[in-house]
Amino acid sequence: MKRLALAFVLSLVTTFGVLAQKETPTPTPNDEDGLPLLHRTELSEDYDTNWERVVAELQILELIPEDGELLFLEDMALEPLGGGGSADATYRNYIMGALISVREDGGDSAGVCTFITRAEMNRQGQILRATGVVITSDDEVYAIEQTGPNRQPRMTSIDTDGDPTFYNPIYIVVLVKDAAVSVWADGIPMIEEWELENELPDGEFADPVTTLVNPEFGCVMTELWAYGF
Repeated sequence: MKRLALAFVLSLVTTFGVLAQKETPTPTPNDEDGLPLLHRTELSEDYDTNWERVVAELQILELIPEDGELLFLEDMALEPLGGGGSADATYRNYIMGALISVREDGGDSAGVCTFITRAEMNRQGQILRATGVVITSDDEVYAIEQTGPNRQPRMTSIDTDGDPTFYNPIYIVVLVKDAAVSVWADGIPMIEEWELENELPDGEFADPVTTLVNPEFGCVMTELWAYGF
């Protein structure tokens, strides 16, 4: 699973130059008023319940249905110690969350936290298809879609200009539902329903796809989790 996350991040790095010339446009959200704030992402001291608070609010807002399943819940992960959370499941849609802090790795590289789902990989280590979110110590948020082997990933990004900053702990929620991905930081929408192109099954996937919440360079994550529906 670590190999998948690293390959995804490397795909991002190799496309930075191209993005500077031509960035994938961000579509207009379906709702004219945009996505709502997530007030219940205020953290509880009992980390075991925070994922339930997020899921419950998304259900109340009718952004997700009532049925679903927690796929994993991990206390803490940081890049030097390895770890992270991962699961293989056939659900069509996913939520991922974590309290993150990301800083420069001590060299010239930005720190990176990754959230990946709907990931399919062949035996040669190539990413066939995947959807993900990458958050950097430069206060950038990327939504990424891999649409095939040896293809340049599609992506869109925002620069928060330090508001918010990801240097100090901040709670991230990623929603990958149908043909769109959305991201909240401390309850504030960062990326709103960015349109995806990969073909989806009518129901669940025939074969399990991988969901991975993983700290890369300079990233620390606590209470990382994923939920399928």
